[in-house]
Amino acid sequence: MVLKAFLILVAGTAFACAPAVQMAVTPRRCPAGGLPDEAVPAELTAPAVRGLPILPVPVPASERGRRVTIRLVIDTAGRPLRDSVTVCGVHDPRYEELVAEKMATLTFSPARRDGSPVVWPTRLVVQLASDDRRR
Repeated sequence: MVLKAFLILVAGTAFACAPAVQMAVTPRRCPAGGLPDEAVPAELTAPAVRGLPILPVPVPASERGRRVTIRLVIDTAGRPLRDSVTVCGVHDPRYEELVAEKMATLTFSPARRDGSPVVWPTRLVVQLASDDRRR
């Protein structure tokens, strides 16, 4: 009985201390007419990205020179909700997934209303290089 309780305790501790498993990010489909405008109310401070968002490289030749718009919903801790990522302007499905996964790792200052953090969407617009600059 003591051994069984000990094994349950050890297994529970190992499970609780294990790193969180990151689920793959599946980008939402870009609406046919593009993303709608989302006005930010005057009493709200929109989320702001911390650092410089860098898209995955190498950029496929078919995607170079494109303008990419990424919409994310940011939680109150400044993290993108992984199921909220929409990528518009990328036509290569694999690269679209890579962009979504990369954008889901960004951190933001969360939106604030009356000084309190709130969940709110934001968008980033990135122009992909027209050539492979890693040469």
